[in-house]
Amino acid sequence: MRNILFMLLALLMVAFSTSSCEDLTEVNEDPTRLSDADLSLMAPIVQAGHYRNEGSNPTRVAGIVMQQLTGFDAQQLAYAANVIGEDAMDNYWRTGLYAGTMKDAIVMIDKAVEDGNTFYEGLGKLFLAAAMGDATSYFGDIPYSEAFQGTEFLKPSYDAQESIYAEVQSLLDEAIVAFNADKGGHVGGDLVFGGDAALWVKTANALKARYLMQTQKRQDRSAEVLTLIDAAMASSAEQATFVFGTAETENWTLAKFGRERTNTLTFNEGFAQRLEDNADPRLTKYAIFDGTNWLYWELGNPDLVWGRDDAAIPLVSYAELMFLKAEALLRTGAADADVNEALTAAITASMELVELDLMSAEVMDYIAANGQVSGSFDEKLEQIINEAYVAYYGHNFHQAWANQRRTGYPVLTPVPGGEADGLNPGGGIVQRYLYPVSETQTNRENVDAARARQGGGLLNATLWAFE
Repeated sequence: MRNILFMLLALLMVAFSTSSCEDLTEVNEDPTRLSDADLSLMAPIVQAGHYRNEGSNPTRVAGIVMQQLTGFDAQQLAYAANVIGEDAMDNYWRTGLYAGTMKDAIVMIDKAVEDGNTFYEGLGKLFLAAAMGDATSYFGDIPYSEAFQGTEFLKPSYDAQESIYAEVQSLLDEAIVAFNADKGGHVGGDLVFGGDAALWVKTANALKARYLMQTQKRQDRSAEVLTLIDAAMASSAEQATFVFGTAETENWTLAKFGRERTNTLTFNEGFAQRLEDNADPRLTKYAIFDGTNWLYWELGNPDLVWGRDDAAIPLVSYAELMFLKAEALLRTGAADADVNEALTAAITASMELVELDLMSAEVMDYIAANGQVSGSFDEKLEQIINEAYVAYYGHNFHQAWANQRRTGYPVLTPVPGGEADGLNPGGGIVQRYLYPVSETQTNRENVDAARARQGGGLLNATLWAFE
């Protein structure tokens, strides 16, 4: 893996060397602050920031909500009881999202447009779209059109979720156009594809399919999803995979949490039982039983694929793409044989993703037993989504949660006492995250307006996409 820490140090070195060569008479310029940077140094910051967010608190809590992980101690214990307050996502919102990936991507886009380099413009727009798509699935309405405007809008209004999803699609369309133009070319810093614009186009189409399917309850666009899938990755080899490092400054976020908060978050016993009952060979790659608890992380255990420091995380996996295809085929009335082909490919890709031997008896038996749909439309849909639920463990919790909210599958039993002292009236499966405390303290009027539009600001408020 290209060393992320090295890239950060290089960025600081550029800041130093640039400022140290300035005319000493320019006393109004702070020589310790970076005023410009090469696109090759911006790209790894944008990429690493987004991939780190893929294992940060919103996704970990989504894993708890989806009953794949569970809280064992500290804050995680509260999250397991649906006590997910305004403080839960504050760090993610402030530093991971708005002052992190989104801001970094916008800065890179502006710089790329200024330099006439469409490759980095496309890269910035793709990661901005992915960050926005995930954020709106967590919170619903979010600031965008008035955000990042400096002092002009210190208290930005919140854009409706419907418009955010539309903007995600527009940004991805613009990214595809920019990648295809490829003016300026790759000058370094792409830690995923090394500057292969064609593979980024395929990734953009896969992301378009993902976020379009999230709005399926509002309008069934399954035929369009299938067209996008045909223009996306043709195999797992074309996934946009980011490989983390082994050092504590560059390791996978979920593994970092396991190191720093050992066993405050554990593998859900019920989820383990589900995999055991189905003779699912992925259990050995997901968790280990220590005699008392199921653990997703164990120091130095290379078998726990999503608990490794140097985990390889796909932005959108080929397995996910095939699950989307199976569902879209089902919704368009395709023959069972076609649905089964996509479902089998999805499960196979999931097994490959966790490094299982595809020729082993356990893997082949599982695929044979679970790669065929049967029954009514709802029974077939449930089978597809349930398989995706298992496959998304560890790297894609947020998409499993989006699936559950829009389809009702997998069917989960709400946690006892899940009303969470009024945060989750009714005690059902959590539908959204609360707006962060930093927003309620500094942007109260716009937060209250967003809450009112969405039927309240509590954890049980169904978001527009999932109504």
